[in-house]
Amino acid sequence: KEELPVRMDYTNEMKLNMLASLYAWCRKVGADFIFMPLEDSEFFTRFADGVPLYSETKTLINEYALVFFDGPHSVKAVRSEIEFFAERTPTGGVWVFDDLEYYPHMEKLDAVIQDLGFKILKQGAYKISYKRS
Repeated sequence: KEELPVRMDYTNEMKLNMLASLYAWCRKVGADFIFMPLEDSEFFTRFADGVPLYSETKTLINEYALVFFDGPHSVKAVRSEIEFFAERTPTGGVWVFDDLEYYPHMEKLDAVIQDLGFKILKQGAYKISYKRS
């Protein structure tokens, strides 16, 4: 597959509706949620040592139990994301990759992910999830 720039149709209105629903759910169940609208490379640079969370004390969180990959749709960009999160995902952690139709995920990245100790959890036409064992 040739990799072409992909422009998705995710609007600001859709984002605001999602955030309202997500914050309402978090309040209902007592969960914390921090929305950080950053590009992946910006997030990696700013939070390489962890994300600060504030409750009674400041805590740095640098482990991710769930990562949803839905940003740039190129092998190079997704590989960069994989490299960042690989050392920060514990056993039992889950990775979900979206929009598989836009880049050659299975041909170029599936073996890389499985070599990191992940096994396919579920696969559909447009998404695939892996769990680290």
